[in-house]
Amino acid sequence: MLLFHEDITLGVIKEIGEGELVLLVKEEELTIKDTAERWNEEDMEELQRASERVGEDRG
Repeated sequence: MLLFHEDITLGVIKEIGEGELVLLVKEEELTIKDTAERWNEEDMEELQRASERVGEDRG
């Protein structure tokens, strides 16, 4: 499954484990922990940086 933001591929879901989601973004793994709380700012910034790198490669 691919994740998209407008016309940019953000990543591919590599693995869904118990309590976490692993994305493959530009040959790098990004692990997002499943939590009932909101994502913290550090996780959101890491995902944003990864999506920007993918966008730069496609642009």
